[in-house]
Amino acid sequence: MMKSTSQVAPAPNAGGLPPLPPAPVPGALANAPSLTNLPILPPSSPGDDWVIDFEEVQAYKKAKAAGVDRGIQQKNWLASEVNWKYRVGKGWRGKRVLGVGGQGIVGHWTNEGSDRDQKSVKDLAVKQVLRFGPGYKWGDGLETEARWLSMLARAKTPHIIRMYKHMFEEEGQKTFDQDWGLVQRIYLEFCAGGDLVSWMSKYINNPRNVSEDDLWFIFQCLARGLFVIHHGSEDRSTEKYMPGAELVHFDLKPENILIGDQTLDNEHRNQPPYKISDFGLASKVPIDGQDAAFLRQSEYRGTPPWFAPEQITRLGHPFASQRPWGGLFNTFINPAIRDPKYGSATNVWQIGVIMQGMMRRRRIPDWKTFTMYQSTATERLATGGKTVGMDIDIDQDLNNRSMYSRSLRNLIAECLLLTPANRPSPGELMRRTADGASRVQMSMGQILGPPLPQWQEPVVSAEWLQPNAGDPLAAAFGALEVKRRPPVKTQPVPNAPPAPTAQATTTQAGQAAQVGAAQPTATQASPARPLPANANTIRTLRVIVQTKPKYGGIVAGGHKTFALRVTPATTVVQVKDMLERQRCGIKATSMNLMAGRTLMKNFQALGEFAGVDNVRAMEY
Repeated sequence: MMKSTSQVAPAPNAGGLPPLPPAPVPGALANAPSLTNLPILPPSSPGDDWVIDFEEVQAYKKAKAAGVDRGIQQKNWLASEVNWKYRVGKGWRGKRVLGVGGQGIVGHWTNEGSDRDQKSVKDLAVKQVLRFGPGYKWGDGLETEARWLSMLARAKTPHIIRMYKHMFEEEGQKTFDQDWGLVQRIYLEFCAGGDLVSWMSKYINNPRNVSEDDLWFIFQCLARGLFVIHHGSEDRSTEKYMPGAELVHFDLKPENILIGDQTLDNEHRNQPPYKISDFGLASKVPIDGQDAAFLRQSEYRGTPPWFAPEQITRLGHPFASQRPWGGLFNTFINPAIRDPKYGSATNVWQIGVIMQGMMRRRRIPDWKTFTMYQSTATERLATGGKTVGMDIDIDQDLNNRSMYSRSLRNLIAECLLLTPANRPSPGELMRRTADGASRVQMSMGQILGPPLPQWQEPVVSAEWLQPNAGDPLAAAFGALEVKRRPPVKTQPVPNAPPAPTAQATTTQAGQAAQVGAAQPTATQASPARPLPANANTIRTLRVIVQTKPKYGGIVAGGHKTFALRVTPATTVVQVKDMLERQRCGIKATSMNLMAGRTLMKNFQALGEFAGVDNVRAMEY
């Protein structure tokens, strides 16, 4: 079973038994060290203080080998809610499983209590992800998603999925592979309309075209959701919630656009709101100071068909040859992408890909059918560089023969401009989609008649919205405001030893190799927490590199130990690059660094892992 390791036992002696404590010496307690001089424990994340013993792993393997039917496993998971430490609530029943992924599961719960009619929330979705266990593969569970959903909930918008009860963490019920170990759950609003994939299937399979009014309405909902991600609210008069930084979703695709219930309000007019969901890969990025190294940190974040151009700028990127802007000419001789950087423009690009797919009845973009072209249809297109589209898009741009209006096609083409700075801003996109939707509604007579009430957020009890002791992130929810780290100056450290030469040596475990100290620059990503005052202090980081056997065992795996000269401002990706340059046996792009049981992310600085002097490097 899972055991907490918060209390560390003494190291065993040669006989395998822990040593006995020494006999007390009279007067020894008087000279005991002060508690104030003890080292501060490093900050931990959920899951850091858990291990799984050998018997647990064997039981997991035995259960997996039993081959229980997947449908039975899912029913058992729904029924296991009665044993959860943090239950959905009395009167709630698990109705069906909505989806299963590599690390978790999502289910639909409905309220069948006698007071159902008095409840404003009658259904919800429970999302559970494995944080640590025998079947754990990657990721930080639901921590990232819970943080951003908690932040965006302040906007009270129908265009971002709503989270209730925040995040809970407990031991799983062992009903299926990803229920063995430490699991995390969040409770989300239930979207009866499913996702945009199921909505598009009726047009792809028939086939028939999506109407222009539907496209404008969906476009407007997505634009309003993007503005909330960018600004923190749909109200332009409010202050931006993250000055100096922007939130990039990185995984906007039809599967992550959910469809709510039909509403009767001025905005939706008996239409369902479309909501942006799944913020598990979302990342805060600085507006300034994004160099090539920073771009590389997130070039694989998301789903490949929806990668933005700024994610595929390297000539050696595995998807560069599959994109119309790839290749030697478009990369170096006449770059198609000017000043690539991540930001809200990255979100705009992915929404443009979704809208282009709906207009052409394609769920997944086939980049073999896309090409770059220069349009002159609008001033932005004429001066903003090249955009991308299919042959039919180019033909309709030249001849203006299409069932869709030029204003709709032009706006989608502007979202697909290769240079991020030239794409429409979220605010402009929200305004232009609202104008387009209003024009279509007026032409169809849909806005005639008395005005309808404004959209109102469902009212729920306080226990559904407030953090409590069961939420391991409760303390973090109030500390999500962006704190910009001032640029770290690269001045030499006083009395620092000279940087070693590149002629470093590596040895087997127990020996160390000196490598050059990594000097931080002002272009590195801001960490989640401020760096300590001694950000330039050089220290030694011991890295144990574990390599896998290759070529059927011809090249044996093993362990090597490196001693790196680093500072608290050195980022994880810099450590990976240093190890790769020293020929550690693992490429930086295929390397995971672990501080204890915490996965160290590329953009994090070593100063965020206080007290950590030893880390492990593994190949994935």
